[in-house]
Amino acid sequence: AVALAPAAGGKKGGGEAEPLMPLILSRDYAAVFLGMVVTWGCSMVWNSNMASFSNAAQLSNGKEIRFTYNTAKTVLSLVVGPLCDLGSPRLWYFVTVACTVASCMVMLASGGSQCLVAAGLAGSAFGSIATLMPIMTRELSFRSMGTLYALAKIGGMASSSAWNWVAASTSDAMTPKGQSVCIGEECYRTTWLVILGTSGPILIFLLHWVATAAPKTKTS
Repeated sequence: AVALAPAAGGKKGGGEAEPLMPLILSRDYAAVFLGMVVTWGCSMVWNSNMASFSNAAQLSNGKEIRFTYNTAKTVLSLVVGPLCDLGSPRLWYFVTVACTVASCMVMLASGGSQCLVAAGLAGSAFGSIATLMPIMTRELSFRSMGTLYALAKIGGMASSSAWNWVAASTSDAMTPKGQSVCIGEECYRTTWLVILGTSGPILIFLLHWVATAAPKTKTS
């Protein structure tokens, strides 16, 4: 495995460029990539369907839901960087993905009625991942951080496209003829089940990744 430690300019001792493929195939990058698949993908589902979620649950606090989501996103994008300076970035990366999974669990368990709580969790995760990804890829390789970030972003875009397709197709199928919106907890139940079915094993892998991390060597 490639240790999560800052690379000195992305060069090896003799000035040789750091090979990219071992980084991409490493356990550490697999964790970073899969975390992006979960968090970015689910965040795009929220961005695309937030109003529909509140309509399906027949909630009247749509403005509050969006405000909570955006506020949590902004606050965590600012806070998680200093938190990483105080503790392990791996831990905060795991917490970010866990918040994403928790938001889906809340939506599934409540049938959407606790959308405000779920929006706070999802917005926190979205803001956090936006700050964490550059940190995580830089710790893998300073020289290749842009490539590693871009590849992980592709994973997030792929999952978001797939999950948004599930959300749109299932909600359309559940919408009675003559109605413009889907009402009821069944509208997005399949969406949450699909996301959780994908994200659950990834979260378990990330937990093991954090638990088995080698202690970071302090540098003067």
